[in-house]
Amino acid sequence: MTSLPYPFSCIDTELRRDFQLSEEQVKKAKDEPGRTLVACGEYNTKGSLELYGLSAETRGEGNRRAFRKSAMKNRQTASQSKLLSVINHGTRIVYSDGQGYLKWVERDGVTEVRRHKIGLSERVAHRSLFGSMPGSDEIALKILSTKSGQDGNEAINDDDLLLWTGERLGVVSFSSKPGFFADEFEDDTRTPEEIAAEKEQELYGEKMRLALERHARDVHFVRNLGAGRVRTGA
Repeated sequence: MTSLPYPFSCIDTELRRDFQLSEEQVKKAKDEPGRTLVACGEYNTKGSLELYGLSAETRGEGNRRAFRKSAMKNRQTASQSKLLSVINHGTRIVYSDGQGYLKWVERDGVTEVRRHKIGLSERVAHRSLFGSMPGSDEIALKILSTKSGQDGNEAINDDDLLLWTGERLGVVSFSSKPGFFADEFEDDTRTPEEIAAEKEQELYGEKMRLALERHARDVHFVRNLGAGRVRTGA
């Protein structure tokens, strides 16, 4: 659960999405007192992302109370599985689901702009002939932003995502190369003989993979030799 520093309005959101609001109207809507409560969960086995606009109202002896102004419940396109955690990330909302995805959406709660499958940056120990990317069944039970600065004092790229899978911590950063690998935090207790044996095994596996790929290409080439269009007369 998280919140936005202005009240949510379904009507204003629809008009803004269709570019029917001017810059002054958008600013006026965001300057209204109140907040938007963002919640996630499950509805009928599917993910549910819900936005509730809370506006402030003064009653009685100057006491300000919050009441619900508008609500939006995305139970169709959020995810095919339960949503587990949600936070603000820059100008967007990011949440994790039971399929192992992190998904970024606009603040309308519907428009998806990016997604990431947890585990795609893991180091590949043994390459496979049938796939180039390692698989992962992990899910992010909790996500947090690493942003620490305030009032424009934050450093560049200081807004990564910290995630907790229940057993391991991970960081999602926006870079072409991962900042670290999991094995860098583990003590290497292998002997020089064991390291040499593992390298030899990896080299042998790589040679076998290349040989199988070459054999598959040769079989495909021979199978297509002399193949042409066959025409039959009536």
